[in-house]
Amino acid sequence: MTDINRKLSPREEDRLEQEAIKLMFSSRGDLAGPLFSRLIENAKTGESKARYYMGLGGCGESLHDFEAAVEAYTAGIALDPCDQYTKYFLHNNIAYSLSQLGRHAEAEEHCRIAIATDNQRHNAYKNLGIALVALGKPQEAVEMFIMAVRKQPMDPRAFIKLSQLVNDNVTLQYSIPDLKARLMICRQLVRDAWERNGKRVTLDEDDA
Repeated sequence: MTDINRKLSPREEDRLEQEAIKLMFSSRGDLAGPLFSRLIENAKTGESKARYYMGLGGCGESLHDFEAAVEAYTAGIALDPCDQYTKYFLHNNIAYSLSQLGRHAEAEEHCRIAIATDNQRHNAYKNLGIALVALGKPQEAVEMFIMAVRKQPMDPRAFIKLSQLVNDNVTLQYSIPDLKARLMICRQLVRDAWERNGKRVTLDEDDA
């Protein structure tokens, strides 16, 4: 048996996973991908294999290879993991990648599964908003972006998407009468969250 095919000890597996994750979040998916593939081959349970497929999908995203990302996330989802975190991010992340490929209806479906899995995280609300905008459902998208801001105001991306959507669709102010007030509340939530952490965030020209 060659060394590359040797089964990893639990300690080696953990060390390799940490190294792969560090490389992935350093935008080195080209280096992290082979490590996650090695971990997938070594995985002793479906739960761990699903988690490694999630990492492999992240490598695809970091390389802007969204087809590869979707393939990896699909493989992870097929393992039907029980772990809430793994299941949530497999569905949330595949939704993001599908939207990048213009497959917004599929993205919407996966976002809704992610939200049903854990409705306290903000990511899937934001990605659902993106899909709904593309599907021509701006009013529903507004609600999802607002929910994302409320769940995690430290991430300004949902507010920025919301602001852009409102600016691009002036009729929303008539179909959602309290929209202006809700937009102001969301802006303040984001600013307050950043100030509590001793940071400054630029959301519009007034913040520049």
